[in-house]
Amino acid sequence: MFQIVKSFAILALIIGTAYGQKGSKGPPPDGWTPPSDWTAPSGGPSGSKGPPPDGWTPPSGGPSGGPGNGENGGGPPTEEPTTEGPTTTAVIPDEQPTSPTACTDANAGRCECGDPADGFQTYTFWLGDVQRCFTVFYPTSRDGALPVVLAPNCYAQDRLSGIEGLNGKSDGNAAATRFGFARIGLSSPDGAWTFGNDGIVNNENPMPCSEEDSKDIPYLQAVFDFVDANPEQFDASKIYALGFSQNSMFSAYIGFCFPEKVLAIWQGGSGLAYTGVGPNLPGCQAQVTASAFAECHNDDTQCTQCMEKSPCEECQYWPIYPCYSASRPMVDCLAVYDNDNIAVDDPDTSNSATYMYDKLVAEGHDARLFRFSAPEDGTINGGHQDPKNKEYWQVGCMGITAPCSEACEAAFLDCVASESAVTAEENVEAFQTCIDANKFNGLDECNEECAPTFAMLAASEMPTTFEFDNFGAGLDTASEKPSSSICDA
Repeated sequence: MFQIVKSFAILALIIGTAYGQKGSKGPPPDGWTPPSDWTAPSGGPSGSKGPPPDGWTPPSGGPSGGPGNGENGGGPPTEEPTTEGPTTTAVIPDEQPTSPTACTDANAGRCECGDPADGFQTYTFWLGDVQRCFTVFYPTSRDGALPVVLAPNCYAQDRLSGIEGLNGKSDGNAAATRFGFARIGLSSPDGAWTFGNDGIVNNENPMPCSEEDSKDIPYLQAVFDFVDANPEQFDASKIYALGFSQNSMFSAYIGFCFPEKVLAIWQGGSGLAYTGVGPNLPGCQAQVTASAFAECHNDDTQCTQCMEKSPCEECQYWPIYPCYSASRPMVDCLAVYDNDNIAVDDPDTSNSATYMYDKLVAEGHDARLFRFSAPEDGTINGGHQDPKNKEYWQVGCMGITAPCSEACEAAFLDCVASESAVTAEENVEAFQTCIDANKFNGLDECNEECAPTFAMLAASEMPTTFEFDNFGAGLDTASEKPSSSICDA
């Protein structure tokens, strides 16, 4: 474990600030469907999210999608979608391409077509009798081969509103424009991701990633093939996956099923589930099989009763075990609030984020753990959500662009200090003021495309606990396999 130590002045700025919030409400979580007369706010990533206003419709499966890119929920879901779902499509289009094809009236079917004038292009294709689609946001101000960020949200059920496919200035898309990456919104027609081997993950089968394991493996393969086939648009050597809650678990599934494709993962509000210990996830994953929980769900049987009725004797982990890779270590950034009642039972002893962190370290991966606490003044609620200004945390931790220089870092921290923030929300807003491109570009050696450093991000919201050896881009080569490793990718 490597603890970042800065100068006394920087520590005084970061740690000495009181943490709170003003109670102002930002844009509602994406994944919710807005009323027809709603207009999205302009501006870059704000990180300040609030409950949806009146008139908004929650996503299928409960509000556990997320602001910006379907990651953060407005609260814990009332129930977790099962891994079973419809396998047929109600709207049959005239054209049914079998590889990703630009969405048109003739092939749209049940998929919604994004507007290319705003940087969106939806692609649709058929896997057997199931229509799938994904939407690319390619910033209109950019050209050439861009890094790719995969942003899954199963709850969107392919609706553009749930994958940030409507507004080019939403938080996730504003980050894509600023830092120069293409963003691909992934979703599922049935409102759920299918994880391998009926949800059974153990030492004998730690990475169930075959096409037979999951309906979503062929879907993901088609997306990766699409990226490879378009080198003029995408840099296939720089692919990242990010998500929150269920979509965070799926981001880990993407990364460790395709370790040769994905450089880094962001897991917000989740990590790894262990069998036989808490926290019990909403879908009872790792405690019962996916098919058993589907039966319990249909019978209105809750997780605890389902565990008693149909305990999984073969299960050990969920969603996937992060086996050692001889190619390169996976960067996995884990962020969780200690009072997250979905991902955490006890912050120190029963915490899905720390479970994953421990296994990542045991397998020689590049793990980064950030545990946040709701402040004593009660002005930041914490709970089941990403940290404030999450888009900047994601870019900085995964190292999508080169880090800001030490001179820029110092100038930025001076800027934040000059805002004289008292509460946590004021501190978050001070960060936003200074990170705004118009302000940021005028700071010493700062360029809006540089990735914020850990010290810069901690000026927004300081983790109670942080553990990492590296921050930013990971290493291209693997270290020697640890003696603690139990498997190879």
